[in-house]
Amino acid sequence: MEQTQTEDRIDSTNKRKITGILFILFLIGIASCTVFKAAPIAPTSFLQHGAEMQHLPEEFPFDSVWIADKEKLSILCMRFSRLILSPVQSNLAEEKIRDLDFASDILKDRIEELHEMARYIEVRFESEINDIIGRPIQIVEAPVPDTLGIELALIEVRPRNTAISIVGTVGGILVPFGGVVRLFGKGSIAIEGKIKDAYTQELLFEFKDREIDKTAPFSIKDFQRYAHIREVIDEWSKDFGKLIATNFKQKIPEGVPVTIDPF
Repeated sequence: MEQTQTEDRIDSTNKRKITGILFILFLIGIASCTVFKAAPIAPTSFLQHGAEMQHLPEEFPFDSVWIADKEKLSILCMRFSRLILSPVQSNLAEEKIRDLDFASDILKDRIEELHEMARYIEVRFESEINDIIGRPIQIVEAPVPDTLGIELALIEVRPRNTAISIVGTVGGILVPFGGVVRLFGKGSIAIEGKIKDAYTQELLFEFKDREIDKTAPFSIKDFQRYAHIREVIDEWSKDFGKLIATNFKQKIPEGVPVTIDPF
């Protein structure tokens, strides 16, 4: 009887040790996820002030920004009642896709998917600006005084490799740290944008950003090629809407590349 109790105590001690080690490894893994931030890309010809951009992560949720006159920008955001949201440019991202030398059927699908993402950006940005501003905003084609102009360009769209995600998820179950394989299947998206006084054509703000799929212990999005990318677009549109709604006076810091939300 005494021997059995001793063995039970040893087993209990070993279980606590193993649990403690696994917990520490989990915390280390989560902490290390913060290094999986997307590497920024160089500004393209779409931007006029790419060389003058600044990285201000405490103030803006983008890689880099350029501001001509913050006071003018703030006043325009406060006063505007009309919005011109130009069609999202996707030619630069399309060039990158064509350079990958896909088979013709795959190339066609990728180009169609790119255009779908461009349309999704237009819908989300327009929707968020209208929802957050809290006053009627008229979408127009011809500017009048106090018309806000927004121009956006897709620079890169790389969907998630779901096959690698499946292998990584299974590996994570069967082999310690096998789930690291999933990191190699991450997708990415890059965007650039401008805000103008649409009536005077004065350029007031430029930004650029690149994001990769968020790291999570497990996510349903890992098995859908564009789910993470849509999530990034949703976050961009919400943050952009908040900046405009607060007249660029509220600081909106960069988000973290880690989530525990499985959906």
